[in-house]
This record gives sequence, structure tokens and C-alpha cells, in this order.
Amino acid sequence: MNLLRHTPSFSRPDPLGDGLAEAIAAEQSEPDAFVHDGFLDGEQLASTWQNTLDDLKQDPDWFDFATED
Repeated sequence: MNLLRHTPSFSRPDPLGDGLAEAIAAEQSEPDAFVHDGFLDGEQLASTWQNTLDDLKQDPDWFDFATED
């Protein structure tokens, strides 16, 4: 008598499950969302990241590895 007649099967994981798809859609619809339309302007990208860095430096917990004692 063979008790192991059943073959285990697994359902495929859904990486966008648990509300992740909705969260991504909400972030993409924000007014300041980063949109890649196929053309990447290097100056605009550098400006965007510089503005982000300047905002981060305003955080009281900000530190820079290069100047850390």
C-alpha cells in the first residue's frame, strides 16, 4: 500500500499581491513621480538628484561618511 500517492503542488507567488500593485500605481500617479519616457536628459537627472540630496541634508540625522570623525 502506497501512502504517498499525492504529489505536492505549489501555487505561483504573486509579487504584486497584497496591495503592492495598488501602492505602485498610487506612487506613479503622484505629481512629483519620476517618469522615464525613453529619453533621459542627463542634466535634468543630475538636477533632480542634487535637489533630493539637498533635501536629505536638511534631515537632522543626516551624516556624510567622508566627514564622519
